[in-house]
Amino acid sequence: MTPLKPFACLLLVLCTLTGIARADQARDYHLDAGPLGTVLSRFAHQAGLTLSVDARLTTGKTSPGLEGRYPPREGLLALLSGTGLTARVTEGGVVTLVAVDEHALAPVTVASGVPSRAPVSENSGAYTMFESTLGKTPQSLRETPRSVSVLTRQRLDDQGVSSLPEAMKYVTGVTVERFDGGGYFNNFTARGYPADTFQLDGINVQTNANMTDTDLVVYDRVEILRGASGLFQGSGEPGVTVNLARKRALAEYRARGLLSAGRWDSYRGEADLTGPLTEDGRLRGRLVAAYDDRDSYMDRMDSEKQVAYGTLEYDLDEMTTLSLGLTWQEVDAITNQGLPLGANGQLLDLPRSTAIVADWTTLDMKTLDGFAELERRLRNGGEVKLAVRRVERDRTYRSIQSTSLADANGDFTTAYYVVPAELEDTSADLYLNTPFHFGGRTHDLVVGTDYRRSDNLNLYGQVVYSPAAGGGNVFDFVPPTEPAEVDGGRSPSVTEVEQFGVYARTRLRVTDRLSTLLGLRGTWWDSRTRDRGTGATTGEYDVDREVTPYGALLYELNDQWSAYTSYAEIFKPQNAVTRTGDQIEPRTGEQYEVGLKGEYMQGRLNVHAALFRIEDRNRALPDPADPTFSVALGRARSEGFETEISGYLTERWLLTAGYAYTSTEYVRAGDGQEGETFSPLTPRHNVNLWAKYGFSGGALTGLDLGGGVRAVSDFYAGSGNATVDAPGYATVSLFAGYPLGEHTRVALNVDNLLDKKYYEKVNAGTRQNYYGMPRNITLTLRARF
Repeated sequence: MTPLKPFACLLLVLCTLTGIARADQARDYHLDAGPLGTVLSRFAHQAGLTLSVDARLTTGKTSPGLEGRYPPREGLLALLSGTGLTARVTEGGVVTLVAVDEHALAPVTVASGVPSRAPVSENSGAYTMFESTLGKTPQSLRETPRSVSVLTRQRLDDQGVSSLPEAMKYVTGVTVERFDGGGYFNNFTARGYPADTFQLDGINVQTNANMTDTDLVVYDRVEILRGASGLFQGSGEPGVTVNLARKRALAEYRARGLLSAGRWDSYRGEADLTGPLTEDGRLRGRLVAAYDDRDSYMDRMDSEKQVAYGTLEYDLDEMTTLSLGLTWQEVDAITNQGLPLGANGQLLDLPRSTAIVADWTTLDMKTLDGFAELERRLRNGGEVKLAVRRVERDRTYRSIQSTSLADANGDFTTAYYVVPAELEDTSADLYLNTPFHFGGRTHDLVVGTDYRRSDNLNLYGQVVYSPAAGGGNVFDFVPPTEPAEVDGGRSPSVTEVEQFGVYARTRLRVTDRLSTLLGLRGTWWDSRTRDRGTGATTGEYDVDREVTPYGALLYELNDQWSAYTSYAEIFKPQNAVTRTGDQIEPRTGEQYEVGLKGEYMQGRLNVHAALFRIEDRNRALPDPADPTFSVALGRARSEGFETEISGYLTERWLLTAGYAYTSTEYVRAGDGQEGETFSPLTPRHNVNLWAKYGFSGGALTGLDLGGGVRAVSDFYAGSGNATVDAPGYATVSLFAGYPLGEHTRVALNVDNLLDKKYYEKVNAGTRQNYYGMPRNITLTLRARF
């Protein structure tokens, strides 16, 4: 399929939809009189607006309520009658309040680019958020006693990033460990530990390196929490939690489209339409679609990706909303398993286009993700929420893998594989979030329960290639013809993991400046492997009522700065047994973190610095008496420093900059590993910088110029004397954007401007060594209606 055909289809759909008559935005409201902040929150939700309010403006004020049919702006003015305030509404539906006498209080301005005080980043133009939704409920970054980063919609668009692996490269302290040439298989690692659980709108979903191909056209933003998060996650690694927050259906009509073209025949199109589906606005919808077709800087590689997302929201009444949605994604690609090492066990100096690949080494992936949410808002400002999510993923990978080092002449051996797999994940979460009053102060409480079941179907061995092996020359690789697929002679197996948990967290405001957070979780975990041919069950493990506590102190030093300290425990089951047949107990440990958080310009600029230490105990190690069994003697430590600044330095200058220092070490291990790093691919130093300046006035009005640097120090793979060293590197990117008219804008992105040649991923084995992308240029046209 040529790229022009899907692009034309997308544009035709978008143009047709933009011709639909806009629905009357007026609707009926029945809002009782009450505290101004509470009434405004109810109104904004029903009207589909985003509220950005400084509490100083609403404290002590009441609203007369609203009865009757009003357009959004007229309704706002009626609600504010007699309060001494007026409202401003941006194009994206962000509402701010301003004192009528603007000399009485500094106005909370919303020019094009001030972040919303509600957790929505699209249309804000910002590089930061006042709040994130990590931890079940919206919470300001300053009041979150953890290390949090947010990739907003504006920043993703400015950097021209459309895939999750690419986005994660620009997160403070995160390393993307790449396992295939197309970038579809990855680990995301922070503080030395990979992410093994993702969150989709706060609902936990199991992931692994084979399932990180998510396209970001569906999402409003990416929220990243570094460190242990067992309170709401349950079992898991203590490094990083990634929450993908979806785009929601809005009550105001909006349509957007995108066309882009780049080096190596890279083409992409997007369409995004949202708005009311009924006259009263109670039913809203959104439809998003993307088509991505591109070749690669590596020989004979290409990929085609299609994405579609639809969601509906319906207000059952003024306090209750039902949301439904479905995402479909399909990938059809030719990819590879990376380069071998040289005969000396070190990296080869090859053209970056070199790839061990054939036209039959295909990757076929299909993902179906459905959700349902029922939210009941309480009149005291709390809420009850029930969410259910189902994710189904199918994957078949036909590959060539190098199985030896390349000799001096470049010859090496290969193996051929067919690797099919299926993953089904069902999650449910029910929680109550409510304020409560005690001791003359208002505190917060979250209590809930969650359930997750993951079925990982392993079909490897059911289908194989014959012949199973071949060879080639790395300096002049000639793709072999495709061997025959044959029955692997083994029944497929399925690994079933179930987790059930109950949790509670409270924020107690001890004084005007001091808050304490206390949390506790109980988890029941069970895993088994079942042969689908014989029905026999093997490898059954369970953990009964594992208790995971959490605690933090947060102290407001002044109106801009807060200091915090936090403590979290680790819980990670291990499928390993001792010589006596006993199951190894879960890995346990603690994370300690202390930090400072600053907030300026009503949350438009956020600053963060933190020191952390993770103690990881009870790691399964090979039994010296019989390495086929395990002993629980391993101990590891991760510690370091992280700092980040993001947001507006001035009205026209946006900046995101982060630095992370990470040290990982085996405190107790076997086979001479003690004292070595346990995450050698994690560089000690990691730097990210991205800035943009928007011109205003004169001939340059509307012009945006930006750029950034991504740099890491040396890293390596392997252990002991068998290591592969990779030099550190730095890449530079540039960006320019300019309006062509009222509704269109063109942007130019140049990645790896200096065409730096570097190895992005290395491996101490015989494959999975990858060069980073050479200089790339992409031209993008965006339209909005």
